[in-house]
Amino acid sequence: MSLLDFELRLWIARYLTGEISLAQFRRWLLLVAWRTGEPGAPDSRLVRLVELRLAEYMNGHWTEAELHAMFANIAPATTGLPVVTTVNGPVSTETVQTVRAATELQNVFANA
Repeated sequence: MSLLDFELRLWIARYLTGEISLAQFRRWLLLVAWRTGEPGAPDSRLVRLVELRLAEYMNGHWTEAELHAMFANIAPATTGLPVVTTVNGPVSTETVQTVRAATELQNVFANA
């Protein structure tokens, strides 16, 4: 895992735990996305995925609880952090199923 991937996961965890706001996370991500340069740069794949999820959320495709669930799947995997309890409370089974379906679809397109 790259240093950027690790740092991104830490920032996601900070957002999920309420340490920083979504606006603060988005500002940081904007700077990171700029630094990664052109799409396809070695460290940019996870950044681009997070940018996509944020854009989908901002366009009303996901609720904040769903965004939290998607981010919770990213953050603890490599940071060693425990599974995150989001500031919005527990995540419903329906939300988890929706996120899993979206993740599986993302994987299908990534492997195509």
